[in-house]
Amino acid sequence: MIVPKQEFEETFKEIDLYFEFLKKIDEGYTALQNFSGNQFRLSTELSSILKANAYLLLYNVIEATIRNGIWEVFNALS
Repeated sequence: MIVPKQEFEETFKEIDLYFEFLKKIDEGYTALQNFSGNQFRLSTELSSILKANAYLLLYNVIEATIRNGIWEVFNALS
C-alpha cells in the first residue's frame, strides 16, 4: 500500500499549490504576468471556473486513491 499513499501525497501537494493560487485570487490578485511583462486580467467568470475546478481536483484525488487502494488489496489477495 506504499504506492497509493505516495501518489496521494504527491497529488495532494499539487492540489495544495492550486488552493494557494485560488487564495490569491480571493485576496484580490486578478492579474497574471509572464516573464516578458505581458499581463492578463482574470475575469470574475474565469475565477469562478477556477474555483469550480477545485472540486474536480478533489474528486479525482479521492477517486484515484480509492481505486489504487482497492487494486493493492486485490493484488495482495491474489
